[in-house]
Amino acid sequence: YAAIAEHALGGKSLDRYVVTNNHDRQLFQRIREQAQCNSSECGIYQVSNSPRYNVPPPPSADVETVVTCLNIDNDLVFNALVDHLRIETRAVCHDKETSEGSLLVKDNRGRLSIRGGTIREVFFLPHGDRWTVQNGNLSLVSNGRKLKQSLGVDKTAAIAELKDDADQVKKELDEAKAKHVSLLNERKAAQKKWNNERHQLRKAEGKLDDIVNKIEQVRAEAEESANVTVDTTELEQDVSNAEQTVEALKEQLAERENELEALAPQVTEIKNRLTEVTARNEKGLADLAAA
Repeated sequence: YAAIAEHALGGKSLDRYVVTNNHDRQLFQRIREQAQCNSSECGIYQVSNSPRYNVPPPPSADVETVVTCLNIDNDLVFNALVDHLRIETRAVCHDKETSEGSLLVKDNRGRLSIRGGTIREVFFLPHGDRWTVQNGNLSLVSNGRKLKQSLGVDKTAAIAELKDDADQVKKELDEAKAKHVSLLNERKAAQKKWNNERHQLRKAEGKLDDIVNKIEQVRAEAEESANVTVDTTELEQDVSNAEQTVEALKEQLAERENELEALAPQVTEIKNRLTEVTARNEKGLADLAAA
């Protein structure tokens, strides 16, 4: 009777939270609002914290109620279902004929009633149809939906499979995090090398400017002393040395520029890989949360 008992409870009746006082209810409602969860998704049952209710048994031996179909250990949950769903008033039977034979009573005026005075609705297999008695008349309501069962279903294998999936996602996430850290370190090293090369380039450019200025100064002094017979051997040697230094620095600058150009694709590749791993991490976290 698990499937029909679950049907008798109504949709999402068991997907609710139970509170025992107004303070907890108001606190829960604030949390629900902050989480942007509506009342149908995060329902509340409020019930007083009292001993387990003593409810009457079914009026017939071949009739069950939702109470007798469910094994509820928690007294607070039991009392909440009695208060809000009246589970002791919902009977379940194997078929329509059995339910009517066991529960329907007709008085001497032909008016119908349900035996015992406690049952209000009777659900029966195979489709979950139900009947009630209103004003002495039988009222039948058909169920157009297929019965679904979650109560009493052994979900051990499904839980184990989900746990394995969660472990696998966690493993992949740990690997992705390790790769992420490695890429960060690699990027840091590449960036450090890039910055050092840029610093050396700027330093070489400054030194080159100083030497060029010195050459221009020497040339100007040489032009000013063109009409004076002096020994310019030393100056010429300085100019020659300076020109050689300039050529060497130009070669160094060219090498630095080539190294910077070679580093640029590497830095770009590392950034792209870092972006890819970051996206994979976010997806892994989402998969792990969902599992």
